[in-house]
Amino acid sequence: MYHNAPMCPPELYQHAAIIGADISYVQGPGGNVSVKQDGILWIKASGTQMSTALEHSIFVGLDIVEAARISMLDDSSKMMDAVLPGSTPGLRPSIETAMHAIIPARVVSHVHSVGAVAVGILADPTQAIEELSEIIPLARVPYVRPGAPLARAIQEVLEPHHKGLLLGNHGLTVWGDSFSETEVLIEQIEKAWRKGKSDIFPDALDDSVGKCEPFWVDALRGGTLVPDEAVLLGVQAFASLKKKSNEKIIFDENCIGRPDQILSDDARDIARMLISVGQHVDANATLTYLSDAEVAELLNWDMEKFRQEMSK
Repeated sequence: MYHNAPMCPPELYQHAAIIGADISYVQGPGGNVSVKQDGILWIKASGTQMSTALEHSIFVGLDIVEAARISMLDDSSKMMDAVLPGSTPGLRPSIETAMHAIIPARVVSHVHSVGAVAVGILADPTQAIEELSEIIPLARVPYVRPGAPLARAIQEVLEPHHKGLLLGNHGLTVWGDSFSETEVLIEQIEKAWRKGKSDIFPDALDDSVGKCEPFWVDALRGGTLVPDEAVLLGVQAFASLKKKSNEKIIFDENCIGRPDQILSDDARDIARMLISVGQHVDANATLTYLSDAEVAELLNWDMEKFRQEMSK
């Protein structure tokens, strides 16, 4: 079918770089973007970082029909069968390929953004979704492990008028006909869900990972809020005042969090993002956490292990 090795659209690299440059949108290898063109699904490779899109080859080309079929099998050993000749050797399609393949839009952008996480961890985010109804009709999917299980859950709720998804305890996915359209949608949604507040990320040279209110220290210590927290920081990563076991972030009496051990850049960024989320959550809100079983399933998933190995 493809007599010559296809080329990834340069605009996709620009799109990834724009999103990846904002730590409040994506952290480390998190998030992914894709475009469908001429029967090909171009998608970010697992474990690569959008922030490096202009310096490295981070996209894989897949036969879109095969990508949709194989990704729904949830068998990572088969995913390479959909990769087209000419793709950069050693890259494996994103663990979110199934989600991108089933959404009927040219451009699909998925972020682990501060505002989306702040809303996605709420036990009842209905009001926040309804507030955006005039900007974008959103569907909601409670937390499901990424990959084929999430794609199947999306299929159950997705309707033709939807332009985005709030993924419980995970993030936000939006889509459209152009890269600029999804960039604008993300910006509008984040502005609304952050309630006009500015995120304050500590300078990278500062030894802290952020300051928050006492209620948010308790919330962070209450369990695992998002998948990348478990993967990059570990379970029970936050402690208050005194280290009890293997906590990595210790909050002092002023609620300033500092690493208790050397963290990778990705782990540090996840910690900064999670602390920032507290600026946009009501102190009386009821939150949801990943269960022990959900965390264990995620950490034992071979595709997640590969993603983390690639991101080292």
